[in-house]
Amino acid sequence: MADPPAVRTFIPGEIETDGFLNAGLGTPLNFLMQKPLCVVTNSGNVLFNANQQAGMLWNTDVYDPYNFHDQVNNTYIIKPTYSGYFTVTTWFAWAGANSGYRQIRITKNANGNYLTATNYGGMDVPNIGGPGQGMTATSIPVACNGSSDYLEVVGYQTSTGQLNALAGNFAAVYFHSK
Repeated sequence: MADPPAVRTFIPGEIETDGFLNAGLGTPLNFLMQKPLCVVTNSGNVLFNANQQAGMLWNTDVYDPYNFHDQVNNTYIIKPTYSGYFTVTTWFAWAGANSGYRQIRITKNANGNYLTATNYGGMDVPNIGGPGQGMTATSIPVACNGSSDYLEVVGYQTSTGQLNALAGNFAAVYFHSK
């Protein structure tokens, strides 16, 4: 992906050619048409303990040409490598249970402190019974510095014991604006 274009000031009396002007347009157009994007998923069920918030573990990169996600270290975080505002969209399917409710949250730089982390989007639903309860959440645009800021999708459930988030859940992190 091209870096965001630099601003150019025209000099009075300067002669501009079509080739120069077209070259100057190419960089911003490439950037706008190929915005940074990362899509991750989990290939197996992920177990969540009751009454404990935890980051979702992502083990498959569906699309990650900008290296936002590390499949070896800290697989629950998505770390944009460009500065700007990013939006997260996620989808969860929970296994069925007869009690409790489900929650998903989108946080930034939580460092495991999910109860005090800033919530940038999420969804709470009561248990409606049966398997495969789907939940979708989209964050507001979140400012990331392109180096140390990271985003997480956090799950929480209050059924008795443990409950699986089913295989195939996903998160998409995409560039919103500079």
